[in-house]
Amino acid sequence: MATLGIRINDNEYAALRERADSAGVSMGKLLKSTAINKPLRVIKSADPRLLYLISTIANNINQLARAANVANKAGSLSDAAAKEIYAALCDIDDDIAEFIR
Repeated sequence: MATLGIRINDNEYAALRERADSAGVSMGKLLKSTAINKPLRVIKSADPRLLYLISTIANNINQLARAANVANKAGSLSDAAAKEIYAALCDIDDDIAEFIR
């Protein structure tokens, strides 16, 4: 992954910040989507319960990934278990991608 730095004046910054805020995205996402001519998906609002559930799921996935990394570094994670974990994470990723479309 690469990082891109740009110089803009205060007025340009304010205009970009306003556009990003009104679209509900970061300035980086706004600039990236504009530069590659990719339409932005604007999220107007989200159900707080849904955000809580997503946050909880993400936390659980992170804990599982951390445990798998610790086991791998200790040499106690078999290749079969690693492949099973990877497949499960790929399935979760596919489900999330399908859900947010």
